Amino acid sequence: MINNGKNSLLSVDPNQYSIGSYRLNLKQEWRSHSGNINARTGWLVSMSGNNKLTGYGDCAPLPAAGTETRELAESCLKHFRSDTVLPIPEKLAKSCPAACFAVETALLDLESKNAGVSLAHHLNPSAADSILVNGIVGGLEIENILSMEKQDYHVIKVKIGLDSPSAEVGKLRRIAEKLENARLRLDANGAWSREQAQYLLSEIEDLPVESIEEPIKSPTLGALKDLQQNTRVPIAIDESLRTLGLRQIVAEQAVSRVVLKPMVLGGIIPTLKAAKMLTSAGIEVVVTTALESAAGVWATTQLAAAIDPLCPGMYHGLDTSRWLERNIGAPPEIKRGKITLTDQPGTGFTPYE
Repeated sequence: MINNGKNSLLSVDPNQYSIGSYRLNLKQEWRSHSGNINARTGWLVSMSGNNKLTGYGDCAPLPAAGTETRELAESCLKHFRSDTVLPIPEKLAKSCPAACFAVETALLDLESKNAGVSLAHHLNPSAADSILVNGIVGGLEIENILSMEKQDYHVIKVKIGLDSPSAEVGKLRRIAEKLENARLRLDANGAWSREQAQYLLSEIEDLPVESIEEPIKSPTLGALKDLQQNTRVPIAIDESLRTLGLRQIVAEQAVSRVVLKPMVLGGIIPTLKAAKMLTSAGIEVVVTTALESAAGVWATTQLAAAIDPLCPGMYHGLDTSRWLERNIGAPPEIKRGKITLTDQPGTGFTPYE
């Protein structure tokens, strides 16, 4: 599944820096208002040190989520060298976030292995040993949501914005009648106008809704702030973080929560920096994968554990591996809506042979 050797993108010592491409088909189509996905493609980056330890990173560009294109990611990967050091320049991380996430993760994986500690504790000595995870289903299918609740997921993320607001309110009410303890994390992917979002928010006030992400298309800080001030439901932004700006969001206190994807933000270090800035301002953070391979999920899980003390008790979006037909390595194990990390050095990722 990993494509190494003659298709390597770099003419450097493959024992120090190598890249292998992958394609991972989804078990079912990932549907959202911003587009549908049937497969994920990317590269596994590996970097080895003189002590024969190897660090791994994942480059899985997804322009719909805010990364560079696949072509630009490939071009960026070609220009990295085995002597790359951290931190990666901020300008490069912004223009080629997925590629930079991969190279930075490989270096951090190797660095923490050399130190003999997990990446989470390398980033934060007070990192959590376990983190809560939200389940993920597609749209508003009652059977799938109830199945996730039976697996002890207490927060279940569902895609909305695939139908009219009034139709989805009706579906949400029918689902709420069936739920026992679970809450719903809604993701609209910028589906609605401000008026439509206000209508839906007013209609779900009494339902077990944990939050709603990206409720409006072309959002402004003023529009989001107005929506948030008129609802008890926490409003989160995800894709629009890059356009609205981190510092402006903090200054305006426009929303209650920000979703952080290190694949989109250019790496582990920029994401950790953003989390510290947001939580210091009283804004919640959720760490989320972008449907990448197990290599990326492991790194993002370690980051979530490092960030968890800043925003304790948050449910993070790390349960995307179940959507893939196969993987390039075993992802973190989720039991009863929780990932428990060991003290294994590095990210914890090991590629399949």
